[in-house]
Amino acid sequence: MPVRVRPSVHISFVNTPVHFIHCFFGYLSIYIILFQKQKSWMNEITEINLFTVGDSAQLSTWSNLPYFISKTLLEKGIKLNRIDLSPNRFLNKLSSIFYEPFIKKYNKRTTYTYYRSKLHFLDARRRIKKAVNRYKNSDADIFLTFSFSSTGLTKKPIIQFCDWTYEYYIRNLENREPDKYELKSIGREDNQISGSSMLFLFFGSILNYMLKHYHNKNTYFFGQAINKMTEPDTARVMDKKKKSKI
Repeated sequence: MPVRVRPSVHISFVNTPVHFIHCFFGYLSIYIILFQKQKSWMNEITEINLFTVGDSAQLSTWSNLPYFISKTLLEKGIKLNRIDLSPNRFLNKLSSIFYEPFIKKYNKRTTYTYYRSKLHFLDARRRIKKAVNRYKNSDADIFLTFSFSSTGLTKKPIIQFCDWTYEYYIRNLENREPDKYELKSIGREDNQISGSSMLFLFFGSILNYMLKHYHNKNTYFFGQAINKMTEPDTARVMDKKKKSKI
């Protein structure tokens, strides 16, 4: 019986490639070679489609993670196609003014917003399809979200990376049942996750849930992240500690 490897590493993003990206990139490289049934192990990943909710070139996007992942992949010489799946600002604003207050009357605790709507889902899928058709030489599609993927639009590996699913968040973190609007969004997300080739998680508490719920053996927990641009000045920290009265 094969042994599953569930790597868990401490993540510290700095100016040079780090253990987390090396592990992630290593798994991705091996998987793509096996997925494409290539005979030569000399083939290298040269191009990746990176889908994020927000601009991955901006340090402020989603706790810096998209920025540091894209930065490290670029440093490895990978051609990176950035695709932003953020909601349309105008439609998002209209929804927050006219539609979401109505939903709140039905359930004050609802987390359903335009981002979770079918309209935004269809818009995101349109952008994903456009990117897949445009970047035909990419080796894989990486999504830093569980809400969207290129399932049904490509035969190449699909890798999703996130903290937890929408359903897990509602049931386990908010400790309640999803409302009817949230359930529809959960159904769409489930279909996206079920069609993925690999799943990467930040929190170990969700690993067994994901393995049981989606039956994807290529599901891995990598640990939590501390994202920073530079290493701390140890000497300076110790000097301040000595002078401190605490």
